[in-house]
Amino acid sequence: MISVGSLSVVAAISFLIGKLWSSSEAVFEKRQAAYEGFLKLCPHSTEVLAQLVTELNDDLMVKIREAYSAAALYASPQVEKLMTNYLVALGDLIGSHDGDWDRAEAHALNADAVYSSMLEAMRRDSLGYTWFGIAYRIDRWKNPKTSAE
Repeated sequence: MISVGSLSVVAAISFLIGKLWSSSEAVFEKRQAAYEGFLKLCPHSTEVLAQLVTELNDDLMVKIREAYSAAALYASPQVEKLMTNYLVALGDLIGSHDGDWDRAEAHALNADAVYSSMLEAMRRDSLGYTWFGIAYRIDRWKNPKTSAE
């Protein structure tokens, strides 16, 4: 038979688990919003390349700085590293505006590759333990060689 004391222990444990779960959900929501803001604000390498064709605009650097500062607060360490790598790749692209378009295109392709990796890490990180995140983790566990990390 279940006593009143054991029910209160179960209720207390359930309350704590619920608090932990809801706080992690709040962090995931903020993380998703931060990643969305980064992707909206930070220019894509094609936008940077188009700016190089015309002329370099100072507004571009402001957009990069605002995008990074908004997302860096909630980013996981892996996403933080990839965001930094993407900004370095954008810096290389911006620095290559001396008229050598082959070099600029190579830097743009490098920035695109880093962007794709960053986007995949953001997707994996922001989905967390939702159905899509759990399905991805199961697939990665089943097929470790085919899933990108």
